[in-house]
Amino acid sequence: MKSFTKGVPVWPVVAQHKWNQVIGFHVRLHLDTSSTIEGLVLRITAADCYRVWINGTFLAYGPARTAHGHSRVDELPLVGIATEGVNHLAVEVSSCGIDSYAYALHDPFLQAEILQAGQPLMATGGEGFKAYCLKERIQKVERYSKQRPFAEAYRLSAGCNDWRVGGGTREPVVCEQIKPCHLLPRHVPLPEYHCVVPVRIREQGEVVHAPGLESLLRNPARDKVGTRVMGYPVEELEIDMSKELLHFGFAPVQPHEDGTNPPEQGGLRIPARGYALFDFDSVQGGFIETWLHCDMPTRVYLQFDETLSRNKDEQFVLGVGAVALDLEPGEHAFTSFEPYTMSFIRVIACEAPVTVNALCVREYAHPGPEPDRPFHDAELNAIFRAGWQTFRTNSVDLFTDCMSRERGGYPCDSYFTARAELTLTGESRVERNFLENYFLVDSFASIPPGMVPHCYPSDRLGKWQFIPNWGLWLVLQLCEHCLRTGDESLRDLAYSRVDALFNWFAQYRNAQGLLEDVPGWLFVEWSDANNYTNGVNHPTNMLYARCLAVAADLYDRADWTEASDQTRESVHKQSWDGHWFADQSKRVDGVLQRTAFRSETCQYHALFFRVATSGEAESLWLRLRDDWGPMRSSCSGGMVQVSCQPRSCMA
Repeated sequence: MKSFTKGVPVWPVVAQHKWNQVIGFHVRLHLDTSSTIEGLVLRITAADCYRVWINGTFLAYGPARTAHGHSRVDELPLVGIATEGVNHLAVEVSSCGIDSYAYALHDPFLQAEILQAGQPLMATGGEGFKAYCLKERIQKVERYSKQRPFAEAYRLSAGCNDWRVGGGTREPVVCEQIKPCHLLPRHVPLPEYHCVVPVRIREQGEVVHAPGLESLLRNPARDKVGTRVMGYPVEELEIDMSKELLHFGFAPVQPHEDGTNPPEQGGLRIPARGYALFDFDSVQGGFIETWLHCDMPTRVYLQFDETLSRNKDEQFVLGVGAVALDLEPGEHAFTSFEPYTMSFIRVIACEAPVTVNALCVREYAHPGPEPDRPFHDAELNAIFRAGWQTFRTNSVDLFTDCMSRERGGYPCDSYFTARAELTLTGESRVERNFLENYFLVDSFASIPPGMVPHCYPSDRLGKWQFIPNWGLWLVLQLCEHCLRTGDESLRDLAYSRVDALFNWFAQYRNAQGLLEDVPGWLFVEWSDANNYTNGVNHPTNMLYARCLAVAADLYDRADWTEASDQTRESVHKQSWDGHWFADQSKRVDGVLQRTAFRSETCQYHALFFRVATSGEAESLWLRLRDDWGPMRSSCSGGMVQVSCQPRSCMA
């Protein structure tokens, strides 16, 4: 990676140690001729995140997220974007300052420089970058969810974005140099930012008062502030978005059964206490972007969701699900700072009418081209297209479980998403970023030494919350990646952490080589199988045995091979009843006895992790294929049918 030539990390003195703030940096760049534009590059990194505008037009968002004490550097070509004459480059840096699954806690900073043919023209720490405290974002708001930092709410006056093009009357603030962090290359491709417009207006109507379920306001993101999560107490909020949204009801005045096309000219006028529901036809991931006009002050909500309707008790299942805008009279161009997922956006005008002149989702997505539809069947192609869309919105800088409620990077999920990346793009670049992040630091706060976080880059929400299985899935993925790609640098980087993780598990190996009474949240899957994890959990031991075996191959550790063989043989003996593999064994009078619970997922673990012998595997697979799976009958054949638990049950 090419390091910074002159740019140093900086942050305004007056903005130190503050939550939920946005700082703007402006550069006036004069380019004499077209030749000076050739080779023009912006090198940049920041914490928590930045977005760049050039001559008032959106350019980029970043950086790729990484571990504590580290930051990835982006290089953004300006050729074809900058023009001869005066150019205005604006960078906004958002810092939440609180714990979340979306970011690792980091002191805020911007480090940037503009280069022409490799030579610095302007850089942070010099006179070219002027900094401004942008007060439009309302600071004291609730968390978006327990897992993500603050929701977005703004007070916007006409012309508040003029500073991006050198206008306005804002006073610059003094910056100081910040302690540098370890810099890393971006490694993954730059995202796509295509604008996706709604295909129809689903309905228009009136906002009415609704009773709402006050119990929905009692959740960890609100009532556990200060004990389980960081944030502002409810009594300090400048705007209580959830409470206000809770009592909004929507009475259609113009329901459009098949929808109506958004107006191409003149915009859509929404009356006071009115709304319009825009339909994007499929779930999109990215930033909400809109152009609004109002003649009187009013609050506008941009409420979004992945589904057309929900039960009232599920209103906040994905988080606050809205952005609030307090508008002064005038024209307003707005883009959300955080990415979200949505298929529908409801624009709500509160005190005064609002005209929606444009609305879109600016994608934040993996840039790989969409593969050809591989099937002749239309329904299968639709499923494939949905899978591709899910991949591209959750594989931008690392693998995430979703871009909505959590936006976190989880092992296990990543193991399978990595296979999709290789299949769909022919590369494993996002996978490498995901894995490297976990092994860049030696220890993590709030979890036992040797263990790894169940979600990273992040800061854990509560002490001693960790998922031992996810550490095993992480090492399994690491080893398969390194064996497949020959990545020796990642292999060597991870070795001490892999060794420490196995040493942690070794504390809970019993005399038979089985993990027993493992602390933490043993997680098998979202079903009743998760209720049988105390004592000896056989799916976990099957994963553990396979993980030891693959790590032994990668690191040439005979002791890990021996431990793997013992665990695999013991879990087979303890779990297999001659027909099915049992999920659990517990001690009765000091002796391990398998319990009656046998889940379908345990059988898949036995097959996938090579615990079932060749003869058992064939007959087991035929019974699973013919009697279970999606075409299962009511006859369990000695295996307990389990029901999946909804994601809303997550702690």
